[in-house]
Amino acid sequence: MDVLLRLPAPAAADSDSVVTTAGNASLECGPDAVIYLAWTASAGDSTDILLARSADLGARFTETARVNDRPGKVAVAGSGQTAPRIALDRQGMIHALWTDRRSGGDAPRDLDVYCSRSDDGGASFLPSVRVDDGPDSTAQACAAMCIDEAGAMWAAWLDSRDGTPEDPNRAHVRLTHSLDGARSFLPSVDVTAALAHGVCPGCRPAVAVHEYDVLLLFRNDVENVRDIAFARSRDRGATFDTTRSIADEGWRTEVCPSDGPAVLMLRDRRWAAAWSTGAGGARAVKFFAASLDDSLLPAPVTLAPAAPGADQMHPTLFARDSLVVVCWEESVGGTTGLALALSKDGGSTFSPSEAFAVPAISVSRGPSVALAGWRHLLFAWSVGEARGGVRLMRALLEGGAPARSRPS
Repeated sequence: MDVLLRLPAPAAADSDSVVTTAGNASLECGPDAVIYLAWTASAGDSTDILLARSADLGARFTETARVNDRPGKVAVAGSGQTAPRIALDRQGMIHALWTDRRSGGDAPRDLDVYCSRSDDGGASFLPSVRVDDGPDSTAQACAAMCIDEAGAMWAAWLDSRDGTPEDPNRAHVRLTHSLDGARSFLPSVDVTAALAHGVCPGCRPAVAVHEYDVLLLFRNDVENVRDIAFARSRDRGATFDTTRSIADEGWRTEVCPSDGPAVLMLRDRRWAAAWSTGAGGARAVKFFAASLDDSLLPAPVTLAPAAPGADQMHPTLFARDSLVVVCWEESVGGTTGLALALSKDGGSTFSPSEAFAVPAISVSRGPSVALAGWRHLLFAWSVGEARGGVRLMRALLEGGAPARSRPS
C-alpha cells in the first residue's frame, strides 16, 4: 500500500483563495493494530491538529477529530522541529503534544507547549493543558515526549527564558512530567543549566524513560560545533548527571541544521540513539545501542553509506522486543526520499541487505514509524506539494525483512 492521503482543510479555510497545507504527520499503532494518524492542517495563519484512525491497516480512515481546543493556534515551522507528536499509553489513551501560540497572538517569541488526551480512541479530545511554565514573551517550543511503563507522560522542550539582548536565541532544555494522567505537570527542570553556552536553538531534543532512569538528548552548540550530547537522571528527573557528548564528531556549522536526535529504551536495560552529523562532509545518520549499566559509550556506526552527493537527515527510531528500526530521510539532487535499516537482535547488528528505500518525494520533515500487529511496518511522512499532503505506506515483514506491499 502506498497512499497519498488527501486530508481536509481546517474550518478557517472558507475561501478558495486560501491555500491549505497538510503535513507534519505523526503515527501510532495500538496493540489491536488500530492506526492513529495525526497531522497539521494550515490555511493562511490558522493551523490545527487533526487525527483520524483506521482499523483496516490504512485502507479507510474515520472522520477527523480536532486535537487542539483553541482553533488555529498551533505553531509549526518549515523545519518540522515543532511538529506535533502523539503517543499511546498502556490503557490505550492517546496523548498529543504541540507548540501553541494562543497566549501571544502572532508574537514569534511567545510560544508555549500544550498537550491533550483522548479517552475514547481518538473520537474526541479533552480540554488542553499547558505543559511548560515559562514566563510571558518567551518561547517554549520544539517539544518531545514519551510515555513510560507506569503511564506517566514526560515532555522536554527548548526554552528561551534565559535569552539576553546580546544572545536572544539562547536556548536551554527543560523537562517535566505528569503524575496524574497529563492533567497537570510538575515544575520544569533546566537539564542544561550548567552549560555556559546554551544548546542549538532549533533542533528538537529527545527523551526516554525506564523506571528511575531518564535520558535526554539534544544538539549542543559550542561556538558553532553542533554535536549531540545527553544528560542522564537516575532518580526520575530530580537530578541529572553532568552532560556528556555522545560522540565528539566536531561538526561545525554556523546554521542550525534543524535536525534533532532520537532516543528510546530497549529491552534488558539498554537504550538506543540515532542522529545526523555532517562532520564527514555529507550528512550521515549514526546509531548506537548501549546498556544503562555501562559508563563507556560504544563507538557509533553508520547504518548505510550515503549515495554520492546525498545527505541523510531526521532519523527516527522504533523498537518492539528484538526488532529495531531506524528510518531517515535521504536527500540528493533536490529530491528527498526515505530509507531504513532494520535489526532483529535489539540493535546489535544491522544487515545492509535490509536497507529499504520508499518512493522519492520532493520535500519532507521527518518520517514517523509504527508496527501494526507483528508484520505490518507502517510509515507516514509529509509530501512537498503545492497544497501539501501526508503519505502512508505499509511494508510486510517477511522473515524479519521488510518487503514493500503493492500500491493500492
